[in-house]
Amino acid sequence: MFDTRLRKNLDIPLIALTYGLALLGLLIIYSATHGDATAFHKKQFIFMLIGTVALIAAASIDYHVYARFAKHFYLLNLVLLGLVLLPRFHNRVNGAARWIKIAGFLFQPSELAKLIVIITLGVFLTQRAATIREPKTFLQSFLYVVLPILMIFKQPDLGTALVVLSIWVGMVFIAGARLKHIAAFFGC
Repeated sequence: MFDTRLRKNLDIPLIALTYGLALLGLLIIYSATHGDATAFHKKQFIFMLIGTVALIAAASIDYHVYARFAKHFYLLNLVLLGLVLLPRFHNRVNGAARWIKIAGFLFQPSELAKLIVIITLGVFLTQRAATIREPKTFLQSFLYVVLPILMIFKQPDLGTALVVLSIWVGMVFIAGARLKHIAAFFGC
């Protein structure tokens, strides 16, 4: 079922810790709801199973496939974030329009946006690895994420917008951008 290379590179301690935390969370939810049959722990367990299937599917796909479809992912990200801004599609909760309803489920595109930004910005930075230390490439990388950040901020979701900004900072730093460019960007 799994490619030998995939099995060889599995990070067993990380997977064990992840599932240990997930099971602990499930136990806490079960305890908090006093084992009520209609409680959230069953729903959480189903989401855990769906997440496991998604993990296996994502790990089974060669990462080069993600790179081939980076532009499509980026556009999908913008479309989903744009739908949230349209009154016809969004579902307002506590005054914020962060969710859209898909097949009866509330879906928050800004959560998916974090993953898509990581994938697409990673491809962008990989293609420009030789020039990341130049101010032009550094600025282009920010322009690449500024539209999703602004769309998320408009929902309003300042926390997720700041997370996406932090993802950008971390990724350009790891890619080799100069610290003086990052510091100048933040006015330090």
